[in-house]
Amino acid sequence: MSENIPTQQASEEIDLGYLFKKIGDFFKKCLLVLFKIITFFLKYKFIILVLIVVGVVLGFYKDVTSEPILNNEAIVIPNFGGVDYLYDKVNALNAKIEAEDTLYLKTIMGGNYEKLKEIEVEHIDDLFNNVSSSGDRVELFDILSQSKEADEFLNYYSITKTYKHHRLTFQIEGKDDSIEIVESIMEFLNNNSHYQEYLEIYKEHNKFLIDFNIEILKQIDSLLAQQTKELRSSNSQVFEIDEKNYIPQLIDRKQEISRNLLALKKNEVDYSKSIKVIKVDYNLLNTEKFKISPKILYPILLVITFCLIFLLKYIYYKMKLIAFENKTA
Repeated sequence: MSENIPTQQASEEIDLGYLFKKIGDFFKKCLLVLFKIITFFLKYKFIILVLIVVGVVLGFYKDVTSEPILNNEAIVIPNFGGVDYLYDKVNALNAKIEAEDTLYLKTIMGGNYEKLKEIEVEHIDDLFNNVSSSGDRVELFDILSQSKEADEFLNYYSITKTYKHHRLTFQIEGKDDSIEIVESIMEFLNNNSHYQEYLEIYKEHNKFLIDFNIEILKQIDSLLAQQTKELRSSNSQVFEIDEKNYIPQLIDRKQEISRNLLALKKNEVDYSKSIKVIKVDYNLLNTEKFKISPKILYPILLVITFCLIFLLKYIYYKMKLIAFENKTA
């Protein structure tokens, strides 16, 4: 038993010594690679300096001659259940842009089609108004929020397309043709015979409801005037509520109809088009995406390309040596 202990300790010392030796060899190789890299840059320092200068000049030229990609943001209301239609159309347009389908894009935007780079669509979070706009939604929200974790449910709910307002972001090169491009795309999105028929039906029905509610209000006002006249003729100094006095009910009914009439008139504005544009902000700088200036990017790319050429030559040389050694063996 005692003889095995020294043997085990010696074995552990050998293992540790071997491990330290390997670690030392690894660091030596790293230092050797670093030394070769420094030697390479020192050897070709003038060429690398020229490449950096050329890259900076090209970057300045790119900044001066090229137009920036600007965001143009529109807030829209897809009506008549047209949310999926809006999202599908945006995806189709992006596919056409990526495929460079010039014939298709020209029919929509004319000669400005090349300046449109991408369209993004997303809903605008308004969870409270979205849920409270319908009694069924309030009940559904209450049930689901109790059966799931709150964060999990809200994350699930936020990706649905049930919101009223949506944001369209048009990434357009330059600022001269932004208005024409956005207006032509919105005209294209609204040019759908199915939703145009829905629009005509809605306008007719909404006008009927507005006229109907206005007529009801006139009748209520007439009844209120008659009730008030009867109360005055009775010479009663006390306002009593009995089976013959309908004034409180008429007032409540008038308030309810007035609220309905307000909603109908607001809907008349919102439903003026199948995809109603609320507002558009043109030529906004994109501050969200990280972007490297061409004055920095071009010198880096030129130096990396130069280094890759020598790296490929070095790899080829090593492969040639290995092939020659195998051949002689």
